[in-house]
Amino acid sequence: MDETGWLVVILGVGAGSYMLRAAPFVIGSRIKFPPLFLEWLVLLALGLVAGIISKALFIKEGCLHLQDMPIQLAAIGVATLLNRQYRNILVALLGGIAVALLLKLLL
Repeated sequence: MDETGWLVVILGVGAGSYMLRAAPFVIGSRIKFPPLFLEWLVLLALGLVAGIISKALFIKEGCLHLQDMPIQLAAIGVATLLNRQYRNILVALLGGIAVALLLKLLL
């Protein structure tokens, strides 16, 4: 594919992405969605994030990688507890990273 083709692809993807991001504001102001649908959207977003995170943690080079699983699960657990306790994502992130690094050094 030549440079013009790539430019068309990039501009097309950018326009599509912009339309998908703007659509809820345009449509949402005209249509009243039921609460169950809005709850479903929230849960869908959480499910997508969980899928992306679990794939990033447990699949490496296309294979299930369980060697570091206990360390990762401990870090996730600590980060979750810190986030619930302090409601601060930075504290949770730094706490999870600290636990992962300490366990990696000790084990």
